[in-house]
Amino acid sequence: TINRNLPERKSAGSKCMPPEGTEFNEHISVAEDIFVEVSHGPTLMDNNIFLSEVAGRFCTQGTAMVHNLIAGSFVYVGNGSDNGSKVFPSPRYTPYHVPHRTEIAGFMTILHGDARFYNNIFVQQPISQLLTDYAKARKEESLDRMNYIVGTKPYDGEKNYKIDTENHITLHLVEEDGKTVLHTNLYQYLQKSENEMISTKVLGEAFEPEELFENPDGSPITFDEDYHGTHRSICPVSGPFEIYGEETAIVL
Repeated sequence: TINRNLPERKSAGSKCMPPEGTEFNEHISVAEDIFVEVSHGPTLMDNNIFLSEVAGRFCTQGTAMVHNLIAGSFVYVGNGSDNGSKVFPSPRYTPYHVPHRTEIAGFMTILHGDARFYNNIFVQQPISQLLTDYAKARKEESLDRMNYIVGTKPYDGEKNYKIDTENHITLHLVEEDGKTVLHTNLYQYLQKSENEMISTKVLGEAFEPEELFENPDGSPITFDEDYHGTHRSICPVSGPFEIYGEETAIVL
């Protein structure tokens, strides 16, 4: 479980996919970049690069995703947070803590949702046949199980978004001279930003712990730097990099 208040300023790009032909067993995860389980939050993910077909498994609540590049779907949104009884309801009562301390403030089930998405970029990649076959075999192809539609569809409430269905976006993560490099044409097609600067004030509180998305010392966060520490403009570019331009090689 990830339950933290400090944003990840220099997370590496990730690409977690088993090779075609891999035999999944019943207990394996679904090749997601990150798995947040039964956390009440606040859980903050910012300035990250999620490149797997599944970006996150979110059996949880109280999350915020800010300025990420997300090329995978969200699975198990609204599901997977009980104790697995096949007959009776079996909710999992898990603790939440006093803000910035380890003392337990209370116990509660996971109600799901309570998620915030600001200034992210979503890119739909080709979906692995390995994953779709696995989901079909387990009869878990529903939106609240093994969903492979990239974006916030499992939460079904996004506003003020822009969509591009005309241009093909390429994302290639390679190693060059001992460095990890992302090659992409994304910034060739990215529209001029009209975004607002995101801060603790914008994100508000996680519902159950009634705690702000803030630094461990209780000070507010302003997302005014990108992945590389570059200062963002007044209308910051979506995603983790404050850049526009032609096809770009980005050293991570």
